[in-house]
Amino acid sequence: MQEVRRNLRSWLAGAARFFGLHGWLIAALGVPLALLMGSLAAVLLVLLVAFTWQALALALIVLFPPHSDSLKQTRRFNLTRWGFLYCLVTGLLCLLAIAWGINLFVLTASFLLGGLVCSAIFCLLTLSEMDAGWEYPRHIFAGMPFSMRLRLRNEKRFLPAHALRIEGGNGRPGNAVEHCVPRLAPEGEISVSLRQSLPDRGPQPLPPAVVRSGFPFGLIESKLVARQRREVLVLPRMGRIYNGQLLHYTGREAPSEHPLRQRDQQGEFRSMREYTPGDDPRYIHWPTSARLRKLHVKEFERRAAHSVLILLDASAPRGHADGKRGDRFEQAVSFVATLAAMLTRQSNFYAFASLCPDLVTLPYGCSRGHLFALLEALARAEMTPDHSVDDLLASLSPGEQHEGACLVTPGPHPAERVPLGADSSAIVVDASTQEFHEYFSTGI
Repeated sequence: MQEVRRNLRSWLAGAARFFGLHGWLIAALGVPLALLMGSLAAVLLVLLVAFTWQALALALIVLFPPHSDSLKQTRRFNLTRWGFLYCLVTGLLCLLAIAWGINLFVLTASFLLGGLVCSAIFCLLTLSEMDAGWEYPRHIFAGMPFSMRLRLRNEKRFLPAHALRIEGGNGRPGNAVEHCVPRLAPEGEISVSLRQSLPDRGPQPLPPAVVRSGFPFGLIESKLVARQRREVLVLPRMGRIYNGQLLHYTGREAPSEHPLRQRDQQGEFRSMREYTPGDDPRYIHWPTSARLRKLHVKEFERRAAHSVLILLDASAPRGHADGKRGDRFEQAVSFVATLAAMLTRQSNFYAFASLCPDLVTLPYGCSRGHLFALLEALARAEMTPDHSVDDLLASLSPGEQHEGACLVTPGPHPAERVPLGADSSAIVVDASTQEFHEYFSTGI
């Protein structure tokens, strides 16, 4: 059944192109002949038939748009500045030719009107049957420019596309870089790189790609706006933590400096020994084992690694309306993301917990995969009025409630309700304080 619907949509889309093209052909051939005959009734009849066919084509396109699982296209036509002036001159000559019946005016108006109709036909054919595809990075960060590769394919079998101008539609006029393609062969494909940026984190649609063409005369410009239907997950905006200022304002050791928990971590290679039951199979050295015909594993120096528990306060208390709390929450999310990246570079273990709005927890780890798991959780984080900091602390195990934690809150921090005493190794990072902006910056 789905295949039948897809075939029906394809057939109706082809019928729309047929009606649209023949409507312009009727106008291109019939209007000049009617003007040469000097019959106003014939001109009106030809225009009526042509516009009727065009209306039928537009109705089919609107009611039965081409179906695509990943691509949404919008086609638009508009007169350029010179095209508007050209239409004024052509319309004036047509009126003079009909009113006075001068053969020179009739012939000139016919040629001008034919050029306008031919320009519209070529614009329609140039961007018809175009397909677009995207290649973009796996990880996209909010506010950070990234390169998006657009693949544009001309699916027409016999007609090329001329004078294409491709640009990214990220909503920032003046910053877009335009790519010019003089000719795209039938069934040909071209790939261009577009520089884009997405300002907000979370699931976001990719910026559309805009393809323009004014071929051949530049009187009418056709525009194809191609949008990706699927959304991409934009990771939080990354910033910079000035560790010296953080130590000064918190009055205690930073999470990356204090050994909240001692954990064994693989260090430098030391020697090779025979495999014993219980050894990690990942450390088996297969070349040596094959040469000696016995399993041998690699031994490493063991060294202690630091660890920290990161807590994110996503509460939005009812009855305390604060229009800037949402902005401060975004700053807190960026701080957590930057802190996690810094701990990963320093090979320090860290865990994460937050009610945003559901409970999200990550175990201790320091790998790159662990970092991106945290970033993806932060990208989907939302504020909630249903949970408080007390609920977040109550969700932790007793050994982690008061020690080894870094609580990041959009503030103001309710110190009287959060039992983080001076004797604990936990710190509070409050995004509502002036000092926060002195030891953390997102670069915007």
